[in-house]
Parts: sequence; C-alpha cells; structure tokens
Amino acid sequence: MSENLVVAIAGDVEPDAVARQLSARLYELDASAFAPPAPPAEAPPHEIRRAELRKDRAQAHLVIGFRGVTVTDEDRFALEVIAQLLAGQSGRLFLELRDRRGLAYAVNAVNVEGVAPGYFAVYIATAPEKLQEARSGLLRELRGVLESPPSASELERARRHLVGTFAIDQQRNAAHAAQISLNALYGLGPEADRHYPEQVSAVSAQDVLRVAQRILDLDAYSEGVVRP
Repeated sequence: MSENLVVAIAGDVEPDAVARQLSARLYELDASAFAPPAPPAEAPPHEIRRAELRKDRAQAHLVIGFRGVTVTDEDRFALEVIAQLLAGQSGRLFLELRDRRGLAYAVNAVNVEGVAPGYFAVYIATAPEKLQEARSGLLRELRGVLESPPSASELERARRHLVGTFAIDQQRNAAHAAQISLNALYGLGPEADRHYPEQVSAVSAQDVLRVAQRILDLDAYSEGVVRP
C-alpha cells in the first residue's frame, strides 16, 4: 500500500527528476487506507528460561537475553550506552572475561529495538569446560552494572564511541537513506537521526543505573546455549 511506503534518497541527485521517475513507476500502487499491524503484546518473562542445543562444535556459545525497548522509548539511548560499556575491546566483558580471565574466544553485548519491544543480550564463546565459569562471569558483570553507576571517564568513553561510530556511518549515502526512511516509517520523523549525538551525549551515569535496573532482571531472563 502506498501509505505504507517511504522512499529516501541520499546523494548527488536531481530531486525533481527523481520524483518524476518514482511517480511513473509507483503510481499504480494501492492508495487505499493502511492500518499498520500491531505486534502481539507478549508479557515480559517472570522467571529464568533456558534452552540448550547439542551440536558437533569445538566451542560453547552462550547468550543471555532480556526484554528490551521499542524504537519510541527514550530509554533506548541509555540502553545503547550500557551495551557499549560492556562491549568492544575496552568494554567490561572483554577486559574481564577475555583479557584477565581467559574465558572468552569472543564476547559482546547488543541492544536491538523494535516496533514491539526488542532485546538486550550478552554473548560469549568459550571452551566447553569453561562454560559454567563463563556464565558466572557474565552474570557478575551484569550485576556490576545494576549495583553502581559507571565512572565519569568510562561513561564518556562509551558515549564518544557511539557518537563517533554514528558519524562515520552517516558518511555512507546508503546508511543515511536507510536511517531517514526507517525513522519516517516508525513515526519518529525523517530528521530524527540528527538528534542522535545529543541524545546519547545527554545520557548520565544515573540514567545508566536506572535503565539497567529497569531492563536487566537477573531473576527473569532467557538463556540459550549451543555446546558440544
């Protein structure tokens, strides 16, 4: 349906010429009213859920996931900062579980928003015999985020990384067009991405602590394991 279509173009183009070409190609689209589908509202978990798959693998892979937020939730910026505090080669998971304790081949944290609530997850690949220790290490680092706010220097490093990565990504026309179109489709407005640097920079240490305590419930998460 045409009411559910957003076209975004970035680059050195002639707007009027592009508009004429799009009109010629898209004028036959159904123009009737469109009602966006409402994702089913799933209740948040109230207990720890575990699933395990045995496969012929040399490593064990563990994911611990939490119900996240929607694209319209203002807490998503703090949640991105939390993911960055944990992820990357200067993040807590890498420094503690890989560098100091040698538990990880790879370790990461990720935040994904959606029209329905997305997810926040931490991941580790480890030796099968170290799986239990690796799990305990992940939970210990998550507990640390819940118990106290980050230091000023750690917070600033995470915010600067997010803002810098965003600026680099925006140099690509394809990424810029994708951001504009999706923001418009989600109802955020086509210029929402312009505010991203200031929204991330405004995240405080107390915001990090508050959102961590909102999302990271260590008594109610989903865990998936693939192991030999």
